[in-house]
Amino acid sequence: MKSLGPVKLGYHWGEASSPNVIPQETIPLINLGYGAAKNITLDWKFEHEKLLEDANKLAHTTHQEYFLKVDKQTLSAVSKGMILLNIIANNEQQQVDFLLPNTTNKGVLSVEIPSLYTVLTSCYLSLCVHAKLKPEDIKLPMLSLVIEFQDVASKKYNKEFRFECDIKHFYKGSQKSGEELPMCELKLTQI
Repeated sequence: MKSLGPVKLGYHWGEASSPNVIPQETIPLINLGYGAAKNITLDWKFEHEKLLEDANKLAHTTHQEYFLKVDKQTLSAVSKGMILLNIIANNEQQQVDFLLPNTTNKGVLSVEIPSLYTVLTSCYLSLCVHAKLKPEDIKLPMLSLVIEFQDVASKKYNKEFRFECDIKHFYKGSQKSGEELPMCELKLTQI
């Protein structure tokens, strides 16, 4: 497994002090081949229904005044009949025309991890802190990425990668908030 390093996924839902910044993380996609890759399709998959259910259970258990829902491609945080946050989460599939080989110094592409995954994960992890769960008791769904592409001779390829989120520890947030947030590490495995 290759570690992508620590990725901070923490968001304070339903709090007036929360910044209006949606967590968005990227990973590098590098063409290690000798020629260009073309007609690239990136398809992300994860069990968002299970994560949504677990987050809502924790919100109820920790007496939060909101719940989460997903309608079509929109994630919403709802409190007292009002929508606190609406996120269009439609980046589970991405298209790229071509990617040059890494030897050209232009063979790296930043690929967004789906916002539905990052925001749901952030919410869930924040709720885990409120519920005082230990890092080893937190289980996040596996995220997988299927990459389909063609080489310059139009030969088709299909690669699948699995990302598992490993909760390393909780760390203190800013001195102002004194809040604890989980530190995650995404581990990569090619299937």
